[in-house]
Amino acid sequence: PAVLRKYRLLFNKKAYRKHLPDSIGYANINDDPESHVEGVLYDIHPHHLDLLDRSERYPDHYNRRPVIVETDDEVQECFAYQAQPHRVATGLVPLRDYLDHLLAADCFLSPKYKQALEDTPTYEGKCTCCHSTLELVFLRNQDGFHPLCQPCRENRSSGATSF
Repeated sequence: PAVLRKYRLLFNKKAYRKHLPDSIGYANINDDPESHVEGVLYDIHPHHLDLLDRSERYPDHYNRRPVIVETDDEVQECFAYQAQPHRVATGLVPLRDYLDHLLAADCFLSPKYKQALEDTPTYEGKCTCCHSTLELVFLRNQDGFHPLCQPCRENRSSGATSF
């Protein structure tokens, strides 16, 4: 576990994929002297840094910047990815499955920080199958990406529904 002080986690990084709605946002760190970001510090072998850079679309989408984090044992200099200014917008929200990915590290987060993440509003839209307006995930098949609510996604996984 690690803490990055003087930054705030926001979901204000615009989605890269053109098929996603404009209101979907991804994680970003923003300067904020009154806040902090909790997470996990990873030891990345320099050989794998190129893979991580490609995954984060550095340098076009994110900048890799040096930061100081606090762990239980020490203060350590490392780096974090911060969205390029032209890739940021206001009013964005994450997809539920993206937020759940961040919450998978909940055992490393303080209860207050975990609760704040759990309380983050997520994207809601119209399901391709049932046409209800709910939290969605986007599934890909040969026809493209399809927004599905969780019940329809589970039915589709069991073979009960199709597009």
